[in-house]
Amino acid sequence: MEANRPRIPKIKLTTSLKKHFNYASLLEDIVNEVKKIPLLDELRMSKDLTQLLCIIAEDIKFPKSKDNKVIDKKTLVLEVLSTIYQLTAAEQAVISSDIEFIVANDLHIVKKSICGRFSSFFFAA
Repeated sequence: MEANRPRIPKIKLTTSLKKHFNYASLLEDIVNEVKKIPLLDELRMSKDLTQLLCIIAEDIKFPKSKDNKVIDKKTLVLEVLSTIYQLTAAEQAVISSDIEFIVANDLHIVKKSICGRFSSFFFAA
């Protein structure tokens, strides 16, 4: 039976397809790491979790190329939280205003040593 199966060629992603694939992979990686937090259900509308996700989004470094140079970090944080919690429109509006407050007051930028601790906690190999 295996001999009768058609071969699917390898797909080479370029331009916008590569950007969407990278964004989806990044979203999945962050969601998987955040789901490792104990008692995550209790943090549903936590400003601390939102701030932590803003720090992670700010610390993301993409290789320099034309198709990856812009990422909407606010949308990324909202999508991570929406994926984890299935947020309502009202909850998304509250979190969106929290993100705007965090960004407006530079609360998403921390010293590298603290940020290094966060990233090593979430992205330890």
